[in-house]
Amino acid sequence: MGIDEGRVSRTLARLLGRHGFKERVEIYIDGSTGIVLLYKGFRIALEGSYEARVAERNAIERLESGLCDIAVAIWYDRQAFPEEVAEDEIEEILERSVLRARFFIPGEDVTRNLSRFLEKRSKESPRELLTQGWLRVDVPLLRDSIDQAIQHLVLEEMIRKAEEEIEKLINRLIKTLGSVDRDLSICRELYNVFHKLYGISIGEVEDIKEMIYGKAALAILLSAILYESIRAKHGLKPLESLVGGRNGLPALEKAFDSIVKINNQPIFSIAKEIVEKLPIDAQQAIMDLIGFASSIASNKTLLRRDFAGKIYHTIVGSWAVRKNLATYFTSIPSSYLLARLALTTPNQAWQSLSSLDNFRIADLACGSGTLLSASYDGLLYLYTRDRLKEGLEVDVEGFHRTVLEKTLWGLDSLRFATYITTTILALHNPEASPQSMNIYTAPLGIGPNGSVSMGSLDLVQRILANPPRSRGIIRISASRKEEIIDLPERFDLIIMNPPFTRATGRGGRKESGLFGFIVDKHAREKLLRSYKRLREYVRYMLSETSEGKAFLKELETSLSGEGVKTFLEIGQAGEGLLFLYIAGELVKEGGRIAFVLPRNLLSGISWFLARSFLASRFHLEYVIVSNDPEEGYGFSESTDLSECLVIARRVDKHVEDERTCIANLVRKPKTALE
Repeated sequence: MGIDEGRVSRTLARLLGRHGFKERVEIYIDGSTGIVLLYKGFRIALEGSYEARVAERNAIERLESGLCDIAVAIWYDRQAFPEEVAEDEIEEILERSVLRARFFIPGEDVTRNLSRFLEKRSKESPRELLTQGWLRVDVPLLRDSIDQAIQHLVLEEMIRKAEEEIEKLINRLIKTLGSVDRDLSICRELYNVFHKLYGISIGEVEDIKEMIYGKAALAILLSAILYESIRAKHGLKPLESLVGGRNGLPALEKAFDSIVKINNQPIFSIAKEIVEKLPIDAQQAIMDLIGFASSIASNKTLLRRDFAGKIYHTIVGSWAVRKNLATYFTSIPSSYLLARLALTTPNQAWQSLSSLDNFRIADLACGSGTLLSASYDGLLYLYTRDRLKEGLEVDVEGFHRTVLEKTLWGLDSLRFATYITTTILALHNPEASPQSMNIYTAPLGIGPNGSVSMGSLDLVQRILANPPRSRGIIRISASRKEEIIDLPERFDLIIMNPPFTRATGRGGRKESGLFGFIVDKHAREKLLRSYKRLREYVRYMLSETSEGKAFLKELETSLSGEGVKTFLEIGQAGEGLLFLYIAGELVKEGGRIAFVLPRNLLSGISWFLARSFLASRFHLEYVIVSNDPEEGYGFSESTDLSECLVIARRVDKHVEDERTCIANLVRKPKTALE
């Protein structure tokens, strides 16, 4: 009999504390003691046992449960720790011992990879280093191995390979449909599925056919992944067994029809509509997609990563489409950087996030949900950390339901984008189905009754109301029926990459300009009039900020009236400035805004009022720019625009010790975890 394994693990954690692992918490699950190290923003679980299989099993379980990012199994030598050994002797034994360890990152045992790294650091031969699949390490080498495991994790090789395979399969279906759809009749039917709302046109079918086919493929893929993730729970058959015969497509349609009665995710309904319109020639390409969907569904790691976001960005990210809709998708690494900084930077307004019942995050132009997905990841880290520190149970499924039902809110003018968002968020933990989600389509254009809808910009109407409206704020569409939702009065964090196009030169058709996607000329003019009134109101409100007034008063002594007037215009600032104002009004005192904006924010005259607004109402915490010569100066996908990341905390009054971190990235992160 050896001493209790928990005592050994606690002592090992203390030793690692001297090697840089300062933060640690103990966990007790099923009678065993584990340690979670909080290090460099990662959660590293140590699971020690005298039995190799127990240590390995516990480590893998901690990883799969979402409790940690890296799991280390330690196989202790029972004979090295006799039962009568004293506490200080345990430490001495560990310091002179060679431990046996295995290292796991999501979906992969990286022990053998680490052995190659340790060969250069250890005096032992490769054969001695790796015994029965376990690495032989002392405490300093254990520390180095954890560091190396982190480096392996941030490369996200598995994610990259999955994205490449998905792109290949989607391109195969695009090619198949392109070869059989000579008259574009299928493409037109699919186009109607995606864009039959509010008179929006994003281009001629002939010009965007590949995008339409690609969106159809992505909808089927995501539906298949979600189906496979939850089918066992409901006793449904695997899709591969249903679509293998001659009637594969009707069988797939029937399967989606069955699942939508159990799980009301809207992606199933749209996938069913898509399958109805596909020719039999596409069946093999669909089967290949479904086969890969099954492998993704069985890998919880991939489900927790926004692998679909990058694919969506690729499919709809061509310059022509983005220009029409004023949409720029935040790159996934930039999204995680922005969300992590906004959430993990200490804030007195949310000192503990062990409970998220009253915590609210919004993206008012959420697109495919990349920023919300990144926020989910940041919240999971903070929730786990704070629950462990407070000695509370970590309920990952309960966390998932709370975050999706209460915490995260998203609006977008494109219905398909909101479907992608809800699906990506649901896939973080598909078996823990929420009762509802707060992701909505906010119409942009002219409604059937002639009413003007400005999408999320209609939130200004709420700000204008006195007292502020608490109900019936904005008419939106959830699922396929219009309803009025009750947005929270205030949010703790508003995180956005807003449309920030200029007021001219947008649209795919000649002389289309702003709102060029509105087909009807008179409807577009009506929308433009409403937009100009909104801009003028926001311009006036921004000019009333205290910082702006003080600066302009100084300028009046040296500039003419016309010179001062220049600073009161918002010229080319576009919609980004309007969203910045809305976010500033809707965020709680002590809450944060986190934005991707044009770099002109920092010095352009058109953005002077925005700078005054930030200086008056906020403590500017981060300003981040990129001067990466290879990856570019922006933080959005497929653009050569120069952008900046801005994070600011709303304050009632400024204090002397406010600090701003200004960062110039000479190399941008290439993965979400880097």
